[in-house]
Amino acid sequence: MTEPGPIVNFIALAEFDIDTGAVVRVRHPKRKNVDMSYICEQMLPDRCEGYDDMRTIFFVNRGDPDKAEEFIDGIPSEIYRKSQNDPPAKPWKLLLDEHYISKVGGELFTKNRQCETKQSIPIADSDLSLKKVPQPDNVTTKTDDPVYYILSNTGSGCDLLLCVGMEYSAVLENWVLENGDDPVPKYSDSFLYCMNKVRNRRDSSVRRGAIVKGISLGCENPRYLNCFEELLEVTLEMCLDLKEGSDPVEQQKLIQHLYEAINGSDQLSLRDIPPEAKDPLRCQVWRESLLRESKVTHKVDITVYGKQYGIVIPYHVDEGAVLLQGSVTLLLETFKEGITTILNAVMSGLRVVFLTYQRSAADICSVVLAAASLASPCCEGILNKTFPYTSLTCMHYWTTKQKDGCIVGATNPMFEHHPEWWDVLCSVDTGKIKIGAGTPQGVKPNAENKPIAVTDAAHTAIDNNLVARLQSIVQQSGDDSERALRYHIKTYVSKIFDISSGTFQDIHGDGDLQQFWEANAQRIRRWRNGGMLKRLPADSVKVRELKVLLHRLRSSTKLTSDDTLLVYQSLYRTVRELSDMFLLLSMLPPEGGGLFPVAIGLFHPSDAVQVTCVAVLRRLDSFPEGTAAIHSLNTFMLLAYENKNKTLPQT
Repeated sequence: MTEPGPIVNFIALAEFDIDTGAVVRVRHPKRKNVDMSYICEQMLPDRCEGYDDMRTIFFVNRGDPDKAEEFIDGIPSEIYRKSQNDPPAKPWKLLLDEHYISKVGGELFTKNRQCETKQSIPIADSDLSLKKVPQPDNVTTKTDDPVYYILSNTGSGCDLLLCVGMEYSAVLENWVLENGDDPVPKYSDSFLYCMNKVRNRRDSSVRRGAIVKGISLGCENPRYLNCFEELLEVTLEMCLDLKEGSDPVEQQKLIQHLYEAINGSDQLSLRDIPPEAKDPLRCQVWRESLLRESKVTHKVDITVYGKQYGIVIPYHVDEGAVLLQGSVTLLLETFKEGITTILNAVMSGLRVVFLTYQRSAADICSVVLAAASLASPCCEGILNKTFPYTSLTCMHYWTTKQKDGCIVGATNPMFEHHPEWWDVLCSVDTGKIKIGAGTPQGVKPNAENKPIAVTDAAHTAIDNNLVARLQSIVQQSGDDSERALRYHIKTYVSKIFDISSGTFQDIHGDGDLQQFWEANAQRIRRWRNGGMLKRLPADSVKVRELKVLLHRLRSSTKLTSDDTLLVYQSLYRTVRELSDMFLLLSMLPPEGGGLFPVAIGLFHPSDAVQVTCVAVLRRLDSFPEGTAAIHSLNTFMLLAYENKNKTLPQT
């Protein structure tokens, strides 16, 4: 299997300049057309100079269906203006910076980064003439490989000086001189997962007393997001070692070498992934059953800067795994009962902003990713709504998401004073939650940060039960609580989803339906209106069947011996193939008790139930992953299975 595209799409190096602020010093390759001004803001977050080391994650090229992507239909350009009546010696005046020349029908126009049409320069093709000129003496540019044109408009009596990159010159000439339908410039518009490292080195010899630099890597496949962190750290240290004011070519060489070393490795591209490792469900079970690391990862050695580094690459990582980089434990410890307020706000499609003045952008990224993961199982497109960090200059990237809601992290106190920017404001410093005036009831907390039991918030009691269970997990498990917290939240959301999809009665039975439906009716309507329930993946017939059987086993004390026997017989008939076994094990992860609901049948008073239970476990034991799950049972259950496996007849 050949993986399309490069392993890494770009690598960039940014630096804080005391005169000009944050600036991208180096990027490679130069022709990868992502918005470097946005990336620069992400690479050097506000107050990053207060931390020696920082790691953040961000995303670019979100492909918002509601509006044209900023960089799909225009040529990036700098536009200068001078009247035809001005003397030749008069310098060109910068009119528009970081704008995009576009063509629609028979007309050229410009737009800024927010995609707003600039009415000042709409020019009909018939009025135009274009002439390539050398760089004027009084013009400086930030464009790589610049090409200059004078664009004359006979109707307005005003000349424009256009500065565009060399790769776009042919397109511009075709638009203006030939009036043809040349295809728009080809940009790297794939969704990119970006990992960023920031380092602050104290240095009394420089003007501001420290050197602050950041290095970022963007890739289309999330499996590579965390693979090259060590290489980024090494490269960043080498760039910091270069003296201030040194030739930027040296930094360019380092970045280019790293890019070419990664993308030039055939081993890193994983062209020959084992067929079984292409199954995300199987990879999930492999990780949870703690089998050999080689089953879920691939380790290769590559040489960078003359030294060999071992790179471990996971076979399967999806967008849901990216959200695991956030900390639900931190979210719970910070907001306590308010975590259910955040859950309801996220699932209701509201604008949720997390704000901190005292913590780093790395902490705010972790909290935002954790909040996004509450919509579990991972909703389709949830990352498009997730902005782990933002600044005031980047607001236009996420305000376009306001119709469907978004999850945003910020460190600027201005956000607190603009409630029109958010529906729910969560202070990471104090754990308090503010609700915007237009926010629907049912997510509104009272002074104790607990959801108010208003008429459409009958779910408050069961939400509080969830929080109590989560807090108990943290107290009992400590640092190992993260996976258990995610499991219980996922189970909780899935139960509500079962109501919405009409499968609750089939899975959970009539007894639980009325009470749970009455408690969640209004919430489900809000979640539907927010669009999140539509994004949750629908269960297959096999998944639904196993859910029903496992629910009945968990409530087996309410069943007769004959009914319990039927459940085990159905489970034995259902779990036949290897894929069925992986599906069952994925629904019984260790943090949820593992095979306990199945193995409890070993102690049933009915001999027939015991025999059938052992038959199910024997079938699982015939596969390494099933054996690992069985051996993770508590000692009492494991000994019971081993004894009965020897003494009971084969079925």
